[in-house]
Amino acid sequence: EDNITENGQVLEQGITKLIIKNGETENTMLEVPPPGSIVYINYNMVYPIGEQRTMEFVLGSGMVIRGWDVAVGTMVEGETSAFLIESQHAFGVDGCPPNIAPNSRIVTEITLESFKKPIVLMQDIIQLATAEKEVGNKYYISRNIKDAFETYEKALDYFRYCFPDDEDEKKAMNQIKIICYSNQASCMLQIKNYRKGLACCQEVIKLNPNHMKCIFKRGQCFAGLGDFNEAKNDFLRALQQDPENKTIKSALRKVIQNRSAYLKKKKEITQRMFT
Repeated sequence: EDNITENGQVLEQGITKLIIKNGETENTMLEVPPPGSIVYINYNMVYPIGEQRTMEFVLGSGMVIRGWDVAVGTMVEGETSAFLIESQHAFGVDGCPPNIAPNSRIVTEITLESFKKPIVLMQDIIQLATAEKEVGNKYYISRNIKDAFETYEKALDYFRYCFPDDEDEKKAMNQIKIICYSNQASCMLQIKNYRKGLACCQEVIKLNPNHMKCIFKRGQCFAGLGDFNEAKNDFLRALQQDPENKTIKSALRKVIQNRSAYLKKKKEITQRMFT
């Protein structure tokens, strides 16, 4: 675990990769399998149990734990890599009785032997992602925040290793990504996970620097984290786009008050230290 943590590459929060052997087979294509590919792997579950198996599955279909979908999606034929996967991307709160306890991280070595690429059009991927997004919306409306966030993540997974052929496809893809990341940010604000919500807002703003709703949500995340200056800056930016928005005005007044209270308390503490 320590070797992977210290020397590995973080694929995303909770999934870290360390290449053991580069893909060097004679017929290596030097490309990663796109979603929908049938992948053929050997894996060795190093921790918490010792288990070696050969298996095949459809990448991105949910047939295996999400950590493996993400992991194998970064590999080329003939490559062997070790992955440290946290419980939320492995077997979660339920574990996998009797061998894997609830909330357990896993360490697994995977060799990608080969894969068969699917015959899939970008339009089909956009349709699948849109359908997943709509399911996420239903979860969110019913206040099922956990399932909503995870379903938006599934929609985003469709685009993780595919690339649009033209500007229209790119625009359609980015629109779905913006909606999913923005809604994920709303999910995180609901449960006050401000740091994760901030990361979702940043993804939206990368795609659309003037996305007013996510600039405002990012300000809310900064405020929740106690970064009142950044929160104020974002609320002012959002207010420039919608000067009469009462919600933004209220949030701006509140963050200014909180900042003043914080500075006053800080001053009082400092004075007590030197009296």
